[in-house]
Amino acid sequence: MTCELILKADYILPMIIPPIKNGLIYVKNGIIVQCDEASKIPCIDKNMVELKNVCLLPGFVNTHTHLELTNLKDKISYKGSFVRWIRDIIEVKKTWNEKNYIDSLKSSIKQLITSGTTTVVDITTRGLSPQILLDSNLRCRIYKEIIGFKSELISQTIAGLNEYLSKLHTTNLIDFGLALHAPYSVHPQLFIKVANLAKTYSLPVSIHIAESKEELELLMKGSGEFVSLLKELGIWDKDWIKPKLTPIKYLNSLGILNSNMIGVHLNYLTDEEIEILKEKRVGVVHCPKSHKFFQREDFPIQKLIDKGIIIALGTDSLASNDSLCMLEEMKELKRRYNLAPDVILKLATLNGAKVLGLDDKIGSLQPGKKADIIGIKLPEEFIEFNHNLYDFIIKEAKDIVFTMVDGRILNF
Repeated sequence: MTCELILKADYILPMIIPPIKNGLIYVKNGIIVQCDEASKIPCIDKNMVELKNVCLLPGFVNTHTHLELTNLKDKISYKGSFVRWIRDIIEVKKTWNEKNYIDSLKSSIKQLITSGTTTVVDITTRGLSPQILLDSNLRCRIYKEIIGFKSELISQTIAGLNEYLSKLHTTNLIDFGLALHAPYSVHPQLFIKVANLAKTYSLPVSIHIAESKEELELLMKGSGEFVSLLKELGIWDKDWIKPKLTPIKYLNSLGILNSNMIGVHLNYLTDEEIEILKEKRVGVVHCPKSHKFFQREDFPIQKLIDKGIIIALGTDSLASNDSLCMLEEMKELKRRYNLAPDVILKLATLNGAKVLGLDDKIGSLQPGKKADIIGIKLPEEFIEFNHNLYDFIIKEAKDIVFTMVDGRILNF
């Protein structure tokens, strides 16, 4: 890694100030030292990387993926039932061995880098992510997924988690969290014990919440397809008592919602639940193309924004998507909702950093932050007064021609 270099580009989008034309970014030891118009930065005799017809901006923060499932792309279709889709995944995974999961992870890395993701959040069930992602030089947060609906297995699960956590080592690029899978797959006492464990280890938590109508039926009525599935898998708890609460109200009743938590999906929310999210300062992750795959109703994005709730974007897995490209997620968001392009771009950069509690390090281009920077190709005829950079990126941009993480160039 070059310790010092200058990036020169036609345009820079720092995200916290207006766009800069003919700008320079001075990077030293993986940190942004200066970001400004070329004329305002003294001539520095350092390595120069000149990027013609390029706009530099913060790297994308993909806040929800399941990279172990990347090789499920085009393998499973949606047949109108979320639980049927889960069954289909289970059946395919029965035929997989460790190599299939490793191949999925390795395939993911190239896709992420070449599409401009510099920080990725991965949910791991097999525990294979840490070493493979460490070798990728991407910035990563890895959440260990926890599933367990039977009360008699809770002690065993917690013991296994303690052993897992005792062996983890964070680095400059990788940290860790715990992913409680979902209200339909985690016993209420396990929710509470893992939330307490997260506090003990100072770890963030991620949960799939309010993802499907089948989940709502289970919690409200104690019936539906999830009951059948859990019984078939041998993990149904006969003593479980339906809470008769919607998902957010249910988790709030357990006392586990807080600002250190990410709620993923949240497709079905009441106004009262939105108020709870605001009060507890829970971050929200929306996955636009996965949302489309499952033919969901409109996501209440404007309501959440109006309440000041921080929303970020993720791609989810390729079992419910055809790409790990954040540009495509932003295009889908623009297609479906009337959001301003600069707002959408913020969801994929600075908001992603905020949801992860990393906005002091990434998400915008400013002195003191990590040099996680990408370059988007502009057409040669791009003229400042006839084009809007935000509009172009959200509606037309395709080619990521430069990717840097922590001052290291990964794609150029």
